[in-house]
Amino acid sequence: MKRNESSWNAIDDEDEEEDSDKEKEEDAARGREDDDDDAMIEEEDQRELEEERRTETTTTSSKTNMKRENSSNHLLKYLKKSISTIDLPDLPDLAFEASKELIEDVRMRMTTLLSTSSENASRLIARMSQSMQSRLNLGYELYKTNWTRENRKVTLFLVAFTFAALILVLFWLFVLYLAWKELGRWLTSKVVIAISAIIGSAVAPPLFPNIFAHVLAFALIGMELFSLTLNLILLGGVHLIVFANRVLSLKWFFVSRLEKSSLLVNAAGSKTKATTNRVQLIEKLRVAKDYKEWLDIALQLDALPVDTGEGGNDWKRDETSDAYDYALVRGYAETMIAARERKDVNAIGLALRTVLHRNFAGLDRLMKLQHSRVGTKLLATRFKDETVRAIEFISSDEYCEDEDVVDTLKLVREAHRSLGRTGLCLSGGGALAMYHFGVIRCLLEEGLCPLVVSGTSGGSIVAAFISMLSEEDLLGTIKDDISVRHGVRWFPPVWKMIAHFLQHGVLMSEVDFGNTTKKYFGDITFEEAYAISKRHVSIQVSVGSGHGFVLNHVTSPRALVRTAVCASCALPGLMRPSPILCKASDGSLESFHPPGVSSFDGTITQDIPAARLTELFNCNNFIVSQVNPHLNFVLHLAEESHGRRRSTYAERGKNRRAAVTKLLRVANFLLLNIKYSIQKLLEVDLLNLRILRTLQGILVQDFQGHITVLPSLTFKDYCSIGAQPSEQDMHRFIRRGTQTTWAHIETIRHTMEVETALKKATARLTARAKTLKRAAKKTPGPSLANATPPAKVRVLSTSNSSRNNTPVASPRVGLEDDMMLHD
Repeated sequence: MKRNESSWNAIDDEDEEEDSDKEKEEDAARGREDDDDDAMIEEEDQRELEEERRTETTTTSSKTNMKRENSSNHLLKYLKKSISTIDLPDLPDLAFEASKELIEDVRMRMTTLLSTSSENASRLIARMSQSMQSRLNLGYELYKTNWTRENRKVTLFLVAFTFAALILVLFWLFVLYLAWKELGRWLTSKVVIAISAIIGSAVAPPLFPNIFAHVLAFALIGMELFSLTLNLILLGGVHLIVFANRVLSLKWFFVSRLEKSSLLVNAAGSKTKATTNRVQLIEKLRVAKDYKEWLDIALQLDALPVDTGEGGNDWKRDETSDAYDYALVRGYAETMIAARERKDVNAIGLALRTVLHRNFAGLDRLMKLQHSRVGTKLLATRFKDETVRAIEFISSDEYCEDEDVVDTLKLVREAHRSLGRTGLCLSGGGALAMYHFGVIRCLLEEGLCPLVVSGTSGGSIVAAFISMLSEEDLLGTIKDDISVRHGVRWFPPVWKMIAHFLQHGVLMSEVDFGNTTKKYFGDITFEEAYAISKRHVSIQVSVGSGHGFVLNHVTSPRALVRTAVCASCALPGLMRPSPILCKASDGSLESFHPPGVSSFDGTITQDIPAARLTELFNCNNFIVSQVNPHLNFVLHLAEESHGRRRSTYAERGKNRRAAVTKLLRVANFLLLNIKYSIQKLLEVDLLNLRILRTLQGILVQDFQGHITVLPSLTFKDYCSIGAQPSEQDMHRFIRRGTQTTWAHIETIRHTMEVETALKKATARLTARAKTLKRAAKKTPGPSLANATPPAKVRVLSTSNSSRNNTPVASPRVGLEDDMMLHD
């Protein structure tokens, strides 16, 4: 037995020595392979990783096979030697010992294999981490180099522009110094002489109080005139700065930085791709052929995320805003829904009386925000839809009982009176007023053209077309050849204008312009025009010393439309004042105003006659198409841009718009100063000059509406203000006017949808009340026999018609609320 144990020990010693030698050789081979691998990593990272993976896989498999073969060989040797020395009585003990030794040997070898694999994995992870770190360092160095280069460029540009601005300022200071040095003494002496003359003339009266009053009056006049002149100069400077900020802004200065930094920062390229998609969509939006195509592209832009500069859908889904009381809007929307579900007509009527007025909970202010390209916040849209459903509910035959028709009709009329009407005002602007044709065509195609329209100066030409044509005829008339259709010109050639000015002091002949208007409009009166179009069209003129007057089928039913157009376009310096003619009872033409009263351009007194339209037609919501060249670019800058960017560059743009807004507030402050200076001079009658009254009318009036359509005027437009529009020009005017209106269509639809629902409900209930009244007459009964029927349409005469002995006979025309609700 001892001899067998010694034999086993000898065999084990030999096996262990062989295993240790082989492991040493393998470790040495692995060390050499590791050294070679490290050297290859330094040369080529990618190829070394791939070769290392293959080497490790091969090495591991060869080790496994070698160990497996060694184990098998050892086991065979062990069995051969053991069999030769085993005695049969000791066989069970030897078998147990052999299996135990074999298990122990296998466990040790598995432990060794696991430790070796763990070390190899650790070395592989270390190499991969080192490779990734080296790549990150390389990318950071590249990013740092590019960013440093861009910063150097920006710094260089800033230094260059700052230096150029400094040189320019110094140059003008030097020029002013030289001018003052040469002219200052002479000017000072002349001013002293003038002041002395003024004082001398003031001292002329013999009494001391009169002398003191004259001196004080001249001193106050001088101070106010100096303040007025200074404010005018500052106002012009502010407008020049705003214009330069728009035209000369260095947009390219930041675009390249934004693009390059986006390429560096956004490795995945998602934001850059979205920004590129936005640019492409905006370009498609600019060349859209019709409103449907424009609307589809605008909705795609609203669906883009906020960080691309859009985010309209995100803004619409967010109910909260400082512009309106969203909690109040949500509460009344839920109230109308609940009342409609339980069919509570009284609750619906009470809610409608509360919410049906302009700017309820600040909704009008919310509609002016342009954070989305299409529509407004979903809560406001849902509130409007529920209001329309409530109006349709209470006026439907299903829920409105016969005995409640009169009360419901009264409720709807009162609600309509409270809500008011929407009016369309067309500004002046010379030949640029042809942009209004595009606005009108777009509104007609969408069924959104209001029934109340006013036109001033150049806008009166377009208003005249609207007054005497039905919708179908008007759409057929607005074509490219509308300015040259009858072979006459609205504006003479430039050389004729110059010659006429040298001869008569004005650029155009009022006679020629009157012949043009007669070709287009004939001798149709406002009364006859209303009978054709059923639209309340007004033309604003200035009368006498500068008081505004609105001509329409109510105030001047027998006045000729063409003469009102001539008077409204008679701008001082362009044409002489033109008389307004009207038809007498025998059909002859006579003067509308008494002798000696002249009529001229209405823009001087009131470009947008909002107050008068409110008095006549209950208008309290105005759509203004503004193309006056001296206002267009300033009003454009005051508008908020689309989207809500969140990037650094967007914040810079936001700050730029905020700076423009502050400049415009400064301009408003200066306008108020000018207004008060003129008012003080006029109120105390220190300097009663007509030019000051004219200047007051131009500067103080409001040129905007609740919705203002502003076509973007180009340099070519400014150069063609007084030129005859060709067919190509008319195509451009109509096309661009239509495109500009597309952006406001959904806002206009939102504001007019409730008004339209009230009109339909009034017509439906009125027809039903008449039917019930006729039925009650045939079948007497207590239901509606004693009910008060709806007020009939009555025609009232006006002071103007009485004065001219021209009684009003227009159907469905007047100032009463019932008549306002029947058209």
